[in-house]
Amino acid sequence: MNWILEKFNDFIIKREDKNLLWEMSNLTAQDTGLLGFVVFVNSGGEKSRHAARIKVVKGIKWKSGEDVSIQIEGVPRIIGKNSFLTQDDFNKIVMWVNLNRKVIMQYWNSEIDTRTMLNSIVPLK
Repeated sequence: MNWILEKFNDFIIKREDKNLLWEMSNLTAQDTGLLGFVVFVNSGGEKSRHAARIKVVKGIKWKSGEDVSIQIEGVPRIIGKNSFLTQDDFNKIVMWVNLNRKVIMQYWNSEIDTRTMLNSIVPLK
């Protein structure tokens, strides 16, 4: 019986990992000022196994393998491989993160709800 429970728990954990993107709020260029990109922010980070991060996608919708995770705690840095962000793109994203870090972290830590986060985000000019 314990073996069945272990396999079930493994399945649930793997399934949750695959669904994390869909638990994120997507911010378009209109929200962020980052033309050509969608930024995904996550709430409930206290359950996460990693530091606070955002996900950035080129274009207007997510495609598998065409996203970049950026850690936003401390000095922002790309996590994993990057196949499309230029240094200029990354610098603009970091400027946006720095402008909105407090709000993103409050959302990450479930201190504010999605509506409050969306109303508080400041786009790059």
